[in-house]
Amino acid sequence: YWTGVTVMGCEPSEQEIESRTNQWAGRIPEEFERVVEDLLKLMKRGVAPWRVPWSAEMLPRNAVTRRRYSGSNVGWLILRQLSQDYPTSLWMTALQVEKVGGHLKDGESPAVIIYFGGGPYNPVVKCHEVYNLAQIDLPDGAISMPKPRVRASPTSKSLAAAFLINSQMK
Repeated sequence: YWTGVTVMGCEPSEQEIESRTNQWAGRIPEEFERVVEDLLKLMKRGVAPWRVPWSAEMLPRNAVTRRRYSGSNVGWLILRQLSQDYPTSLWMTALQVEKVGGHLKDGESPAVIIYFGGGPYNPVVKCHEVYNLAQIDLPDGAISMPKPRVRASPTSKSLAAAFLINSQMK
């Protein structure tokens, strides 16, 4: 599985391959199980997560860098946000929380995001645990909050208006 894969930017030794394989063994399927549980939770409440009206504020971002997550991480983080009723789409790693002087609330579990990079001859796989801002106690002013945006309601006119406003086109 790890043969020919550069993990964390270095060529792994046999011992590192074994260690990383053991570290993440079962974690990825565990995350898929959590995704399925989140989907079922929403469906039992009568919400079809794939029919949520488009809104720029729903797109998950890192709270510190403001970088948008991409790929399958977008869907997983939106699903987690909806299933847990988090009021924000901003996420942080535990290290980022520590650096800004915050701490994780007791009993909170992370979402795992997966980064695939490198190239076909030198692939890189990194897994990171992230927490929604709702799971974190932060000191006042530690993170600047984005301006609220217009929420879309499910009519075609309001969706179009919300799209134009949220896109911030000039």
